Amino acid sequence: RDDRCDQTKAQARLQRQRKILDEIRDFQFSAQTPADKNASIVSLLHAFSKTMEADLAQTYGELREDRRETREDARERRDDRHERRERGKN
Repeated sequence: RDDRCDQTKAQARLQRQRKILDEIRDFQFSAQTPADKNASIVSLLHAFSKTMEADLAQTYGELREDRRETREDARERRDDRHERRERGKN
């Protein structure tokens, strides 16, 4: 369930990023003055960088969680092996 929620959030962020990039591409054909174009593009690039920041934060968080789960799984396997050895000795 969490993975599905994360996937939906990631898809929404990707959609926003694509929209921003499309807007930036549209400036090539706009009739704005160069100064206005520059200001708009800088604003859009800032918005794009914020969405990328959110992507990186989520990915880093997911990787940290995966590593923690992997360590817990390894710990459980090690404990299970230890228990089997102890039972084998008795």
